[in-house]
Amino acid sequence: MLKKMLCVFTIFVGLSGCATLYQQEPLEAIVASHIDISNWKVGYQKQFGVGKGYIREFIPINDSIGQWSKMLSIEFLEGNKSTPQEFTDQFMAQRKSQCPSTEFKILESDTDNIYYQANFPECMGHLKQSELTRVIRGNDGLHRISYSTKGDLTEADTTKWLNEFKQARLVKGREKAIVR
Repeated sequence: MLKKMLCVFTIFVGLSGCATLYQQEPLEAIVASHIDISNWKVGYQKQFGVGKGYIREFIPINDSIGQWSKMLSIEFLEGNKSTPQEFTDQFMAQRKSQCPSTEFKILESDTDNIYYQANFPECMGHLKQSELTRVIRGNDGLHRISYSTKGDLTEADTTKWLNEFKQARLVKGREKAIVR
């Protein structure tokens, strides 16, 4: 089971060595091989279509995608030329229009990255949840890696996942050349 999980995580971060969702040369991927996912499984994944990107959501082994306690997500929005700030501003505006009491806090940002925390109220049939996210601008689109939990993020989780996301690297191609 652990070997299977490592293979899934390898796909998750875009490393070679396991079958991938794509038959073509990988564009870019987030490498976060330092994150221990031995107690996680893929709960949901979707390829948006050729040239559009994908999303993968990891949940604890004993959770289901319909009833998860925490989630680790990675998303690639291929071809999206927005800056991380523009993408985040648009996402925030959309969420606030759906659930006005949603709270956002930008933790750090630069030209190619933004780190933010979001607190989503119980709204639209979903329970209260909190999310810590890093959005990265790559050469081929935007990448998003996030950690979500039902309820509020603890200070310890915020510190842990912010550090994990800062260690993640954006790489390109089979050689895994570092982009950012």
